Amino acid sequence: MTPRTLLTCRLALAATMGLVGFPAVAGEPGTAPADTPQPIVGAALPGLTLPSVDTRPAPAEPASKTVAAHSTTEAGQELHSSNTVALVPGVNQVIKIARGHLNRIVTPFENPVVHTTSTAKVNTEGQVLYVASKTSAPSTLYVSPEGQRDLALSITLLPRGIAPREVRLKIDGDPGQIYSSSVRAGEWERSRPYVQTIKEAVSRLALGEVPPGYGLREWRSSDAPMNCAQPGIEVKPGQVLSGSDLILLVGSATNTASERLEIEEATCRRAGVLAVAAWPEASLAPGERTELYIVMRRASETIESRQRPSLIGNTKETVHE
Repeated sequence: MTPRTLLTCRLALAATMGLVGFPAVAGEPGTAPADTPQPIVGAALPGLTLPSVDTRPAPAEPASKTVAAHSTTEAGQELHSSNTVALVPGVNQVIKIARGHLNRIVTPFENPVVHTTSTAKVNTEGQVLYVASKTSAPSTLYVSPEGQRDLALSITLLPRGIAPREVRLKIDGDPGQIYSSSVRAGEWERSRPYVQTIKEAVSRLALGEVPPGYGLREWRSSDAPMNCAQPGIEVKPGQVLSGSDLILLVGSATNTASERLEIEEATCRRAGVLAVAAWPEASLAPGERTELYIVMRRASETIESRQRPSLIGNTKETVHE
């Protein structure tokens, strides 16, 4: 009889005699808890000793930690590797780009203006910057919307041996804002007769579009009010679209009366207002609301007048009697 046959026979004999125990099923009366090790062999046989085996499930491996989207440079600055970077104007952020390849940076500005002393090649196309650097030297860029020199985003591009990247820049805490380009807005406004421009602007508002070059932001208390002197109609301002010569105000008009009311655009007219329109409804039942559009002429800036001293003194002649 071979050793393997002998072992099989001894195990069969031990099972018949009740000497071999098997793992208990959790929850059965009179059994040990499921987390208690259960021996397969509960008695030693002559010439055969089998070790106890723990039948508990192997503990799950701890979940791997997520790699952070950014690290830090030696100077302590955040080194962003995510595809979307939230920026605070005036605070520099370091962003990794591919060395020796073309990288695409999408800005929140319709026509960005870039200022840099870097030797990296930077081309602009619409609101996108295409950047290529052959060296590992960092490149610092100041990116501003066209015609707005008081706003600038500061980024430092760090070329590395990685794949080409597309990075989207956004201004922290300012979601959805569109920055204006006074040059492009002016070209659009003057591309047709004045009255036609106003009609086209209102039509684009009704379609949910932003006219070319116009900026879009939330209405502020410092903006022009949307006051309409019509009883029973409550107007709440919501958005401001700023162009070159025109400003478009968008608000909601609600019928707070107990009867149906027709919005009277004339009650919203005041100095500087060029047009008023309601969409999609001008007749509102009690509690209904609609959007209200007001087109205004941008107030012309007052040029400060300074006095120039005369080279010949007082030019008025004095008459002696």
